[in-house]
Amino acid sequence: MSSSRNLVVVENVGAVRVLELNDPERRNALSGDMRLALLAAFDDIAVDPTCMAVVLTGSGGAFSAGGDLSNMPPSSLTDSRGRLNLMADLIRSIADLRVPVVAAVEGPAAGAGMSIALACDQVVAARSSTFVASFVHVGLGPDAGLSWLLPRRVGVGKAAEILMLGERIDGESAVSTGIADRLADDGAARKAATDLAGRLAGKAPLALAAIKRLLLPLPVSLNEALAAEQAAQVPLLASADFLEGKAAFYERRPATFSGR
Repeated sequence: MSSSRNLVVVENVGAVRVLELNDPERRNALSGDMRLALLAAFDDIAVDPTCMAVVLTGSGGAFSAGGDLSNMPPSSLTDSRGRLNLMADLIRSIADLRVPVVAAVEGPAAGAGMSIALACDQVVAARSSTFVASFVHVGLGPDAGLSWLLPRRVGVGKAAEILMLGERIDGESAVSTGIADRLADDGAARKAATDLAGRLAGKAPLALAAIKRLLLPLPVSLNEALAAEQAAQVPLLASADFLEGKAAFYERRPATFSGR
């Protein structure tokens, strides 16, 4: 079943929720209305126990052209802060979500569009997709978390090169540098991402949520990582899912996890 929420089309594929940015005339630019619609969609997922994984993609052969330049500069410093706060809320909603999020990138993922792709847990890129940190081309610094998200994937030196030069990076190069995780043929990124999300949806949900929490604050010191792992693992060892997983391992069968 699918439904349209104006700028975001929502489709359920089993336990996978597919969110499609739907403003193809503007290459799915992240206008204020688009940000609010996408934030509302993630808020719905956060309280929906039937959703086990998410795919984020765009319509019309584009992922997202990023910020809506037609509405810039903002009218005041207060307006600027409000827009950035809304974008920050959106990035946090993706990163903090209890279930894995897979980006399916066809066409451009530019500026803040690149940020929301990299906020996802996995990125599937079509061969002809392009990633570009376009902020420098309009005299701006990176926002929407890109100065933190990008170095985690490619390292500080490469991130500086990408942010300072603002050059387009195709899908194959994105995978080789670590910006993206999987390469798909053109037109096949959404299916590949949905297949991956379907596999993730079958994993133990409490364990996936713990993995997300552990990876989110990286880099951390070894002692901080050990303490965080212990805090996550102790309740997991007492969960019904662990007992089911252990039983399934010994019985050589697929586990059926309940999220308890």
